[in-house]
Amino acid sequence: MGWRITPPRLTFAAYVAGLKYVALPFLGALALLDTALYFIFDRFLDRCYGLWCLF
Repeated sequence: MGWRITPPRLTFAAYVAGLKYVALPFLGALALLDTALYFIFDRFLDRCYGLWCLF
């Protein structure tokens, strides 16, 4: 009959769920890894780690 409907698209709730279940756990894991590496370098290797070495 020639009817055209709009294609499905992501809603605001889908973007929030993506941030909640994908982006935040990924950033949290990276933050924990960075903290662990900082303490390993600082306590055990007595080396500087990160950008704070430049200051």
